[in-house]
This record gives sequence, C-alpha cells and structure tokens, in this order.
Amino acid sequence: MESKTNGVFSEFDGFPWHNLPKKDRICNILRHYSDLRSHADKEKFYSFLKDAAEKLESSSNDAN
Repeated sequence: MESKTNGVFSEFDGFPWHNLPKKDRICNILRHYSDLRSHADKEKFYSFLKDAAEKLESSSNDAN
C-alpha cells in the first residue's frame, strides 16, 4: 500500500495531476476527494489544496 501525505498518494510529484489539462485536473482532484473515506484524510487534503491555492495566489501577486 502506498503512503499518503496530505491525503495525496506519494506517487504524485508536486501538485496532483500537474501534467493534465486544467479541466481534467479539477475533475481528478474532486474525484480523489470524494473517494477519500477517512474524515482525517479529507481534512488533510483540504488543507493541502488550500495551501497550494494560497501559494499560487501569492506567486501571482508577486509577479504583478
């Protein structure tokens, strides 16, 4: 069994599905979230997504 970090399987390098088109990425992220059984995993995954969104937002603000 693969280990998970932040509710994301360790096979992912960086943001999940980073090499897919945006629509497919979003669908896969939502599907992954809905497939999680454990509330703790859902909380970790939510925190991971929130942190990733904040980093993206701050990097886009730094570029401006």
